[in-house]
Amino acid sequence: MTAVEPRHWIAVASAEHVALGRAQGFMQVCHGRAAPLRRLHAGDWVSYYSPSTRFGGKDRLQAFTALGRVLPGAPYAMTWAAASSRSAAMSPGCRQGRPLSSRCSISWTSLPAGACGAISSASGCSPSARMT
Repeated sequence: MTAVEPRHWIAVASAEHVALGRAQGFMQVCHGRAAPLRRLHAGDWVSYYSPSTRFGGKDRLQAFTALGRVLPGAPYAMTWAAASSRSAAMSPGCRQGRPLSSRCSISWTSLPAGACGAISSASGCSPSARMT
C-alpha cells in the first residue's frame, strides 16, 4: 500500500484567533464551519495567513502567523463556542512572518457567495512572505 502524500492548505484568520488555537492545540476555518475541516486529513499541513491582528481589525498585518500539521480525528464541536474545530499540532519554532510585500499578488479562487476562499496562485511574493 502506498502512503498518501500530505496536502498543503492555507487558512485565513486574525492573528489573535490563530494564537488561541495554537496555544490550545486546535484549528478552525470559515468561522467554525465543519465542512472544510472534513476535507483535511491527518498529516496535512496548514499555514495560517492573518490579514489583521484582531478579527475585523483595520490594521493590515498581512502575515503568515502559524504553521501546523493536522492530527488524527474528526472535527468536533467546541464546548465554549458554536463552532467546529479540529486538532492540530502547531510548530512551536515558527515565528510570525513579516508582512507581505506590496508587490505580492495573491489570487483567490472563485467561489459562490458565502463560501470560504482558498489561494489558487501567488506571484511576485518576496522572501519576506515566507514563515521564518
